[in-house]
Amino acid sequence: MSGKHAYRGAMKVIKKFDEMDDIGTIDDIMQDNAYHSPTLPEENNHSKTDREPLVQASSKNIQQLITIDPKKCRPWKYADRLPEEMGNIEELANAIKNNGQQEPVLLRPIIDGGDELEYEVIFGNRRWRACTLINIPLLGIVKELSDQDAATAQKEENENREGLSTYARAMSYKRLINDGIFTNENQLSIKLNIPKNTLNDLMSYTRIPQAVLNNIPSVHKLSQRLAVKLATLSKDEALLPILVKLGPEISNKAITTKNIELKIKDIQSGSNSFHKKSTPVIGKGGAEIFTIREDSNGAPCIVLHKAARNAIDLPNLEQLIKNYIDECIDKKHNHN
Repeated sequence: MSGKHAYRGAMKVIKKFDEMDDIGTIDDIMQDNAYHSPTLPEENNHSKTDREPLVQASSKNIQQLITIDPKKCRPWKYADRLPEEMGNIEELANAIKNNGQQEPVLLRPIIDGGDELEYEVIFGNRRWRACTLINIPLLGIVKELSDQDAATAQKEENENREGLSTYARAMSYKRLINDGIFTNENQLSIKLNIPKNTLNDLMSYTRIPQAVLNNIPSVHKLSQRLAVKLATLSKDEALLPILVKLGPEISNKAITTKNIELKIKDIQSGSNSFHKKSTPVIGKGGAEIFTIREDSNGAPCIVLHKAARNAIDLPNLEQLIKNYIDECIDKKHNHN
């Protein structure tokens, strides 16, 4: 893989938020600089002068394409990818080892890293981890960036990447606002070019009380639609104990935006209008013949087991169920 090809992968992102002045010169240089992935020595005590710049920075637009020991880098503190969303780093490491690093990461010089650390990884966290794992040089573009510009670059790079949850993005934005990188959601919306309504829905995760989030296993898998619903329901403090109780069911998707209010009403009334868990029914021979459960909308369903499916006359069963339901409806009308 040529260095020019790898370089352009990252430039597609950088161009979106910053005008590149010396692209022609850099491309000319890259034609003569093929990138390879040599293995670093196990004992690496290189100084800062040991990094290998492939492109020298221009005075007007500070940027370099370099290879560097990944151990001299650290992730940016506002990285938006959670540890549980990193995917298979070992698989990526093997791909880089065999095929080279297809795209550079974006690096920013740091001033508080001492002699050990030189750069922050703004985006490309998985690539950095993979290169660290197999101890090969990391290919990266070095650029002087403010935290706001770093957030913009990260957003542009990661918004179309698979495996990054809306929950992770929301929590990253919350940290940026809490730490004063952006004064409020409105400024963040403008700088990152996110429509206000879109950002408002995304930030619903941050308006769900922590007690509720803590009781939802794999909370990063929580859908944005349900997050919006939970944030709205959480405004009623009386519902918080119920929402905390429903956490595990929210995680396994038994709770949806369509049935959550029904679930809340059942708990409030102390009733159990439908079976909250699958209820197998045992036949004469001791075998399970059908199960009653709820569908995703909270409606009751009857699931026939194999023994029953093979034995029943379906049209006759339909008629029996119809007669029973008609009888129940008539009784209810007469009672009223």
